[in-house]
Parts: sequence; structure tokens; C-alpha cells
Amino acid sequence: MPNMREDIYTLERGIIKEFTLASCGHIFHQKCLEEYLLDGESSCPYDGCNGDIETFLSRDLLKGLQNQTAPKDVDNIDEALTEESTNQKKRTREDSNESYEASLASTSTSGKKAKKTKKAVDRDQSPTLQRLIKELTTTDPGDEEILQTEPASESNDDSNIFLNLYNKIVAGEDQLKKTTQDVLRHYFDFGSAMKKRYDHYRSLKHEDLASQSLVENDVQKQLPNVSEEALRKRIERVQKVYGLFSSINVDVNMGRAMIGRIKTFSLSTITALSKEDIKYVIVKVLRG
Repeated sequence: MPNMREDIYTLERGIIKEFTLASCGHIFHQKCLEEYLLDGESSCPYDGCNGDIETFLSRDLLKGLQNQTAPKDVDNIDEALTEESTNQKKRTREDSNESYEASLASTSTSGKKAKKTKKAVDRDQSPTLQRLIKELTTTDPGDEEILQTEPASESNDDSNIFLNLYNKIVAGEDQLKKTTQDVLRHYFDFGSAMKKRYDHYRSLKHEDLASQSLVENDVQKQLPNVSEEALRKRIERVQKVYGLFSSINVDVNMGRAMIGRIKTFSLSTITALSKEDIKYVIVKVLRG
């Protein structure tokens, strides 16, 4: 039996031996204690202790290890102690690898699907853009005429109720068109003012970026109570409206006048157009 009382820090081949803490509180060299337990002992070998040493090795396992050769006993114990842990780690790695591979396959598949479903935008088939082009290229205002009849009766006589309500609908729609056109003109004028200020700074020999920055700074100075984010969004709309209507005619003022041709579009619809959409409309109108 190994000497259970030798110095715990004794060097063996220049390496400090591994040690373990028994359940009774005493410390022993790990391999010494394992060999001690393999001999069938279960109590602490420390003088005056004799406390039971608890272990998770079953008696059957200890008995089986006892029947093997001494050099292999320690290896087999180590193998027995780590076998389940190793198997568990292996299963975990395999499950992890399968999940990762499945994730990659899913990502690859979804990526392929995305590539397959992503098609080039066919603006020639866009009803919205084609309708906008039609309105901008027509010279006919196209306003629906309000049917002129005798004044609506204020009595309970409903003989003309549908005619009267129809006229109110048409009048309301006309007012809505006018309101949209007015707001579009305000956006246009804002953009025109920014363009003039930009041209001014360019005439002072400032570069493009510097001129843009100076213009934006001028705008911010005059609108100190407007948040930076709100102002940024508003300027983006200004640039879209001014960019569209100032470009569809060689005469900028005529481009502004063409806002009056907008009949069925809301401000939000026009400002929601992408830059590519706006370029497409400009080309179609100029060449139309």
C-alpha cells in the first residue's frame, strides 16, 4: 500500500503530485488514495480519523477495477470517472454541430430563396409611377365638373339628396387636391431657397460639401426648436419634391407650375418615392 503519510508536496520527476480532499477533510495524493480504495478500504487512513470516505464509484466498479493490473487500475479509474463526461461532451458537440449545420443550411437556403425572389424593379409596370407620369404629362386639368343644378332644398324633401351629396364629395376632393398642391408648392419653394443659398456659397468658391454644410447650418439656425431628426426628414422630403418638379421642365418655374397637374397623389405618396423612382419619372416626362 502506498505511503499515505508522505509529504503532500513531495516532488516526483520534478512535478508536484496531484492531490485530493477526502470527504472527511483530510488531503491525500489522488493516486495514493485511489489505490487505497481499490484495496477495499473505505475509511480514512489518517491516524485517529477512521471516517468513511464517500465516493461516487460504486462497489461493483471498484471490485471490477480491483481485478485488473495495478498500472492499468489508475488509468481505468480515470477512464471510468471521465467516460460519461466525455460521452456527454461528445453528444453535446455532435448536437451543437448538427444545429450549426442546420442553421447554415437554413441560412443558405433562405439566402438562395431571397436571391431567387429578389427581382429587378420593373418601373414600366408600376401603376403608381405610370399614373404620376400621365398626370405630369397631360395638359388637361381633368377636374370633374360639379353638376350645376338648382340650390339644394333645405326642407325634408330628399328628392335631390344624392345630387347634393355628390356635389359635396366632388367639392371636398377638389379642396383636398388644392391643399396637396399648396403643400407641394411650399416644399418646392423651400427647396428652391436652399438651392439659391447653395449657389451663393458655391459662388464664393466653396466646394460642394462645404456649401451643403453651410446651407444646412443656415437652416438649423433659423429653426432652433426643431429637432435634428425631424428637420432631417423634412429636408429629405424637400429634396425629393424640389428634385422632381424642378427637373421635369427646362424652366424651373414651369416645373413648379406643373404641381397643379397633381390630382390623385397625396404628399406622402410622392415623398415616399425612392430616388431611383424619381429619376425614372423625370426621364419619362422629359422624353414623353
